[in-house]
Amino acid sequence: MSGARDRVPATQPSRGAPGARRPSRAPAAAVLRLQARMGNAAVRSLLRRDRQEERPAAAPVFRLILADDGKTGLGDALVDAAVAHVRAELQRIMTPSGDATVKAGFTIEHARSAPESNDDFTRDLGRKTFLIFLTRTKDAKHAVELVWNYMPMSKEERTQYEAIFKSRLASEGGVDIQRPEPRRRRSQSVGFVGADGPLHEAKKQNGSQASAAAMLADLILHELGHALGHNKELGSMDHDKTGIMTATLVTGAEAYELRRYSTGSAQLIRARLEELATKLRPR
Repeated sequence: MSGARDRVPATQPSRGAPGARRPSRAPAAAVLRLQARMGNAAVRSLLRRDRQEERPAAAPVFRLILADDGKTGLGDALVDAAVAHVRAELQRIMTPSGDATVKAGFTIEHARSAPESNDDFTRDLGRKTFLIFLTRTKDAKHAVELVWNYMPMSKEERTQYEAIFKSRLASEGGVDIQRPEPRRRRSQSVGFVGADGPLHEAKKQNGSQASAAAMLADLILHELGHALGHNKELGSMDHDKTGIMTATLVTGAEAYELRRYSTGSAQLIRARLEELATKLRPR
């Protein structure tokens, strides 16, 4: 029985028989080579993907400083909630950018005092650092005096900015005192956000801590929007018809609801950030 299993059938030529045709191994070898190449390519692709996933995200270059003198009455919980809204909205409009610096977003700092004034800070102001004071003051002279620490100005400019402070703080709930230089495509600015509006929102009948934080976030984003190119000197418009960049802060009996930048505002601000990111890269 065991010999029969090894016997070659009479009708089939043996391997060593004259005239037997040896099967070609060329197709099989080609398939193996193709599989090896495809396998190597797949491995390289996986390695590249793993390296990209392991690569740490770029650290934020842009910085927003919210300076609070501790006399606003806003409280840490309210400001922290507003900062969370601000961070989320900035990330929403910056993530679609193809520029890694813009995509990395903002570092947001809640400072208990005014930042130290020095040459480095002044140089970075409006380029990668943006300063907004949270304040209850309606004293235009005091506000402009704060700005003067970071943006030296003439007596005529101070008078002009005092008038701007009074009018815009009343209508918009905040003001961005800005010194644009259109030819150099740069602008320095210091923003102010009034605390009275959010405080009133928290105390009104249908208001709450959450609606007050939403209003404070919108006010911060509005003034930051002006600093980020939402002005006729560096952009196409000062205000928008919808969204955060409307010219007047509208409130009513109902709880204030969080708003967003309109599509047009988001594109304008993103383009300005991409322009700034390009200028910040080493040559």
